[in-house]
Amino acid sequence: MDSDGDLRNKCVRVDLTKKHAKQIAPLVEENKYAIPKHIGECDEWTAYPLQPTLLKVIALLSGRIMIGSPRNRNEEWCNTVIQYSMDAFGGGAKLRLLPTFLRPIGAALLPDIRRVKNHQDVARRTVIPIVLARRSGEEKPQDDFLQWMMDSANENEQSPEFLAKQFLIISLASIHTTTMSLSKAIFDLLSHPEYIEPMRQEIERVYKEEGGVFTNAMSKKLELMDSFFKESQRRSPPQPIGTPRIAVHPDGFTFSTGHHVPQGTEIIGCPWLAASFDPAILEKPDEFDGYRFIKMRAQSAEADGRYTYAATSLGHWGYGKHVCPGRFFADTEMKIVLCDILMKYDIRFAGSRKERPNDLVFELNIAADNDCQVEFRRRRL
Repeated sequence: MDSDGDLRNKCVRVDLTKKHAKQIAPLVEENKYAIPKHIGECDEWTAYPLQPTLLKVIALLSGRIMIGSPRNRNEEWCNTVIQYSMDAFGGGAKLRLLPTFLRPIGAALLPDIRRVKNHQDVARRTVIPIVLARRSGEEKPQDDFLQWMMDSANENEQSPEFLAKQFLIISLASIHTTTMSLSKAIFDLLSHPEYIEPMRQEIERVYKEEGGVFTNAMSKKLELMDSFFKESQRRSPPQPIGTPRIAVHPDGFTFSTGHHVPQGTEIIGCPWLAASFDPAILEKPDEFDGYRFIKMRAQSAEADGRYTYAATSLGHWGYGKHVCPGRFFADTEMKIVLCDILMKYDIRFAGSRKERPNDLVFELNIAADNDCQVEFRRRRL
């Protein structure tokens, strides 16, 4: 394979996607542990910072598929996969403020970078013994992401140290963007509470149709929730533009218009956010309409799922060979968690807040508010 990320991407595109339906039962089972652990009974209104709480929940669900139970519940491992991304991105942002010649010194002094190295040590201590035990026959192979990487690794990717590094990266990647999208959707739901009851009615109806069990078929039937997620992401994508590209061919790249960019030129991607608010593309784009994509599906002559949450598009999950390969996994996790929350709890913003908190925008990222408190109370049926 050509680069370090190829092994991760192959396992996501092939194994994670192919085995998607099989993963739902263990995800549901893990959620039954995660929600009580991190939200609890809540007999009275109980406030939590929403995004940090959901991070812990999603870390457990993703970890169940990544490394299996009970290892995914190890506190040191959970803390590592949650904090690694924050420290890596935070340290990287600080280093970019320094002149290039000072960055090695900054890397040695910054606490964020030191913590990154500690997280990498935890990954090695966790993953390497598992790899060695499975290879020696001391532990049976498991149907988890680590095993998929071991089975798919070529001769240059076999070292336990390499697998530990790649496994840490894919573990954090499976957590943060999912959590952020779910946090934003819940903020939108609380600022538009008129959608809560229709969403609950949809969940109850579909649960009944599926025999009271969350299944892949149930996930596909949650049309309002799906449309709501997509509308939330339309208004607040992870980034305002598509991922920038770099011309790598020695001769550069020439567009169909004749415009030429030389090798090494960084090309800014598609303006997702601007396009999402363009009235020439969408009707009444400034309005939040949780039913928007249900209506668009109904009006479309194509019954190909193009308006579902996990559908590929320039403004959501990407397109073509650059599409997010883990989108179905993220979609399922979000639906499992939100179904459970809405059926178990009444939820509201803490204090007097009624409006959605503003996003945090830094560099080319649009992040959910990390401090906004949401109150939970067990439903009194």
